[in-house]
Amino acid sequence: MKARSLLLVLLLPLAAKVLGQTTREDIMASREKRKIQLEGVLVNIQKKLEDHRSGKKTLEKHQLEHLEHKVSAYTHQIEELDRELDEEEIQHRIQKAEEIRKARMHKEL
Repeated sequence: MKARSLLLVLLLPLAAKVLGQTTREDIMASREKRKIQLEGVLVNIQKKLEDHRSGKKTLEKHQLEHLEHKVSAYTHQIEELDRELDEEEIQHRIQKAEEIRKARMHKEL
């Protein structure tokens, strides 16, 4: 009986993948990818700001304000992606992803 339960636990995520269903692992992997992407963008923006501050490349006032706003926004998003999701949030995101998937499938028909 334990072997059967273990087999189910191991095969369930694989079955979900084959059926195209979103899993907890998909949600977590997507968040990690997005975090890495935002961190790269943030590094580039911070380099532009540093180039401005050092006099290497002067930005106009509106450009500077825009980049500073982006730093704040991306920093906040990264902090949010670092936050642990509780099981209810994960289930909500899985449900939402499934709804989107089903809508796309219906639209393709």
